[in-house]
Amino acid sequence: MSTPTYENRRFTDPINTIEEKYYPAQFPNHWHNYVEVVFCNAKAETDITAGIQINLDSYLLHPGDIVFIWPGELHSIENNSGHALCALQFHSDIITELPDFRSYQALFRRVRHLKANEQPDLSNTLKTAILHMINIRRNNTNFGGVENLITLYEMFICLSTHINDLVMENMNHSAELSLTIEKIYDSCLYIQENCTNELSLEDVANQAGFSPFYFSRIFKNATSYPFTEYLNLQRVKHAQSLLAESELSITEICYQSGFKSSSTFNRVFRQFRGIAPSEYRKYYSST
Repeated sequence: MSTPTYENRRFTDPINTIEEKYYPAQFPNHWHNYVEVVFCNAKAETDITAGIQINLDSYLLHPGDIVFIWPGELHSIENNSGHALCALQFHSDIITELPDFRSYQALFRRVRHLKANEQPDLSNTLKTAILHMINIRRNNTNFGGVENLITLYEMFICLSTHINDLVMENMNHSAELSLTIEKIYDSCLYIQENCTNELSLEDVANQAGFSPFYFSRIFKNATSYPFTEYLNLQRVKHAQSLLAESELSITEICYQSGFKSSSTFNRVFRQFRGIAPSEYRKYYSST
């Protein structure tokens, strides 16, 4: 079992857990192709806070807060001088390879900063799961890897249920609407799998069995993204993988990711990541 340090990004276990003593006080801008879940494990009565920047936005974590950093997101640790932060790191395939979670893949990215004082029940449930996984790793428990996977799945079942409840509440729950939402989730998966191809609103609406107008409205309500913006996000995510895992030129990556021009690729990439693809590639952390 590898040493659970923050710098050890080539972890071989399914889940890398990082105790407070290993989580750095500061760390420069970088990105990676796995999920990082950061928890502020300080007593509620203390005034300890920590700062993390994600996609050029700063987040201040108070005791009990949780931040999700999704694959490909540029981030840095701005202040953890109180050493209150601990974390989980794992490749998203662990979650998205399961059919029940795959259609939620894009919706997970709507979750960023869970504040303990605003969502105490959800935050406490996820906190319990995170600390349980860290303790299993610390104690080198028999079958600990399996138990941690089970705990991670339970954690994401809870998160998925929370997301689904928010979507349904936002759209006035009904049995008919539940079926519509399922089709929207299926459409998200369809877009993810076909984003590098020519794909229009009409194509996806027809695939879902809706008129383009109705699909466009329901899709935005369910995902918080207009169709074109969501499609571009999936293309940017595809480009991120190529930037990390290939030696292709930026122009080649542009076309292989479904963009028709370098200018559009650069503009859209900056929209989602704040910097140009060439600069972003330099921040990739693979060590």
